[in-house]
Amino acid sequence: MLKRRSARTFGGGVRLSVSVLLEILLSSLLAPIRMVFHSRFVLLNLLGRTVGWRSQGREEITTTLREALRHHGLDSLFASAWGAGLFWLSPGYFWWVTPVIGALILSVPLSVYTSRASLGERARRRGLFVIPEESAPPLPTKLWQEAQLSRNSSPPWARSPSRRSPEGTVGPPPFAST
Repeated sequence: MLKRRSARTFGGGVRLSVSVLLEILLSSLLAPIRMVFHSRFVLLNLLGRTVGWRSQGREEITTTLREALRHHGLDSLFASAWGAGLFWLSPGYFWWVTPVIGALILSVPLSVYTSRASLGERARRRGLFVIPEESAPPLPTKLWQEAQLSRNSSPPWARSPSRRSPEGTVGPPPFAST
């Protein structure tokens, strides 16, 4: 893909490579956290407790430090104790498990930081995580975007100097005669 022209639709070869590496890093850090939440969900269901699984919100809400500590604090403490015990018992094995332990220890700041919309906005300004529909939108998307823009501004015929009458007033475009 990097050699073909299609890399341009993903922001270019360098940006695509950086995006892939960042995606791998972030996914690797978030996977152990999701593993703990999924395991907790299954365990509580097996114990007969009702557990709600709400869909994620799409609005711009950031996670506070208090919320992150409430949801991830015990996981971080458990991971710290697990890591210390594992290092004491088997230092060689500790290094193999470090990615899981490290991600769980970092779960509180990761939760707070990755909930910020500004992180995605900065990535977008740098051209990271671009998909082809963003770099070269298909016609229906372009039409929808233009319709959204025109809802907040004057109609196109009012902006066009060729649509002004000799008196300088603006009127609707002339209709074609049939």
